[in-house]
Amino acid sequence: MHVVEKDSPSFAQEHGGEVPVVCLVRQLSPMARLLNRSSFDLMTRINPSSQLNGTNALIEDAKDLLKVEIAGIKAPPFYYAPGREGALEWLRGLSHSRAPVSCTLLSRRILRPRVQEDGKLQKQQREQRGYAQKKINNQDNYDTIDPDMEQVAVARVLFRPGMSIIRKDLASSLLSFGRANVASGIHVDMSSMPTIDGSTKLGCIEADVKYLEDLAKYEFEAVKEKKGMWGVEDIRKTRHDLVEEADFETKAGFFKKLWRKIRRE
Repeated sequence: MHVVEKDSPSFAQEHGGEVPVVCLVRQLSPMARLLNRSSFDLMTRINPSSQLNGTNALIEDAKDLLKVEIAGIKAPPFYYAPGREGALEWLRGLSHSRAPVSCTLLSRRILRPRVQEDGKLQKQQREQRGYAQKKINNQDNYDTIDPDMEQVAVARVLFRPGMSIIRKDLASSLLSFGRANVASGIHVDMSSMPTIDGSTKLGCIEADVKYLEDLAKYEFEAVKEKKGMWGVEDIRKTRHDLVEEADFETKAGFFKKLWRKIRRE
């Protein structure tokens, strides 16, 4: 339904240059999934909780929409390239088209309280961070979350493009076309906005690592082919190591690659 954009330099700096990609998703009942586009739009217009007066700030505060952070990726840096697709432009288009999506929940993130009172804000934030940390350390002692705390679902997201019946992994698709970067972990690490309820089972951790490795391959191919933002010279300069490796894979001859492999082994 909507892409929540955090393009503030201070926000990126606070979180190590990594900004999560967060979307607002409407959860449909089995009956609602059978609606066509016009019926769906009518349903959302007559829903009292959907009366948002058309402003982004209100949309992002909507209680009937789920906040979903796409696992494994971070938002691309801002860049200006005339004639090229802008950062997150394609994803915004996908949200406007109301593309069907499905989500696999991996963990959830705790955000600031929805209602912020001037004299209590800092105290509330300190309390919620301590609460979330206790939840991480000993999850069995905490079965509920304060309803005033905003929550974001960290999830793998599949989408169905156009009239296709086959779903695609959204993070992989964004990376393949140079529309996002691989994050340093399955979720963007934010000390002030911790994640909770993530699985600690070895099998789940191994699956997350494998998924990140696959995402890195998609990003590397996009760098090699100069897809999306990787066709912008200013962006390529920011990842000199990755670009240098991609250029070697693209331009080096067979014997150079073989010699390099022998030296590394």
